[in-house]
Amino acid sequence: MSIHLNDKVKFLDEEGGGIVTKIIDHAVVEVTTVDGFSFPYQVKDLVVISSETINDRLFSKEMEMPEIHSVKNLSQPAKAETSQTSLHFKTHGYKKELFAFYLAFVPREQYRLVFGSIDLFMVNVSDKQISYALYLRDDNSFIIRDKDTILPFSRKHLGTIEREELNAWENVVIQMFLVEEKASELRGPIDNSLKIRGNRFFSENSYIKSDFLSEKALLVQLARMESIPILHSVEKQVTEGVEDKIVRHEAVQKSNKIIFEHQTEPKQAIVDMHIWKLTDDELSLSAHDKLLLQLDYFKKCLESAIEHKFEQIVFIHGVGTGRLRDEICILLDDRQIEYKPAPISEYGIGALVVKLRKNQSF
Repeated sequence: MSIHLNDKVKFLDEEGGGIVTKIIDHAVVEVTTVDGFSFPYQVKDLVVISSETINDRLFSKEMEMPEIHSVKNLSQPAKAETSQTSLHFKTHGYKKELFAFYLAFVPREQYRLVFGSIDLFMVNVSDKQISYALYLRDDNSFIIRDKDTILPFSRKHLGTIEREELNAWENVVIQMFLVEEKASELRGPIDNSLKIRGNRFFSENSYIKSDFLSEKALLVQLARMESIPILHSVEKQVTEGVEDKIVRHEAVQKSNKIIFEHQTEPKQAIVDMHIWKLTDDELSLSAHDKLLLQLDYFKKCLESAIEHKFEQIVFIHGVGTGRLRDEICILLDDRQIEYKPAPISEYGIGALVVKLRKNQSF
């Protein structure tokens, strides 16, 4: 597919469209919406509605966009470091409720986050060893990309990805389990199927600082330690079935501590409420159902933040029609909760900073 400057395009995975105002590289262009905002988009996520005429193009600058081909030889593991490296933060006293496992996409050019190559890491933020197998999914099969065991509080470099290869990383399957020489309890295995939206790689707001990496990274959480069900314990004989235990355990964790999934610093969190972050089945939902799902998640996160005495939460609601933002503002106003637009320099357009009082109630 070819895309040129001033082409009118429609977004494949979301409502709306705009005009191509800049060619960033062969895989990415800048699109300016009718509201006057400009955002980078992958070419494969756009459909050209109308183009300039041939005569128009003779008198304007143009750039032919080459077709983006799927990554070849995915069965060959990415070239990786032979050794693992420890995380840069002090592990002593790190709260167990924050233990989690991540895929981290780290741009090599930290001063230009949406350009250049990306280093991919498997990150273990816990005091346990983990063994994992990582698969990429294509049309016909699951292809193993990497497998290994990672030491506690360590990260492993899986390889370096070029921007044009990112489309191969939109469908990832991770299987993991904890490894201990001696333990009083055994937790279940982790099986996680991820759909990573391609546009996230081309938004600077996707790359954040964390307290366990020195670089800004796009972090994809694979699991929290607390959400992994305990299947066997020597301290307590449990008579209920495994399935009942998993359902009950996950329900308690999600309802009571959902805000910890988004914690970035003590008493602070960032919650991205874009619909593709909340469900893998967005295409089957109506606009009204999407709004209800987003509002329900907002309420759960806000209630959890209040319960656990959080002080500040950034809710990323996006731009869209503005309906979600309006509904959120109504809910916050009804509860007399302080909020304001988030800094554009950090979060772009479409985010609110919510401040909670010490005695805040829901």
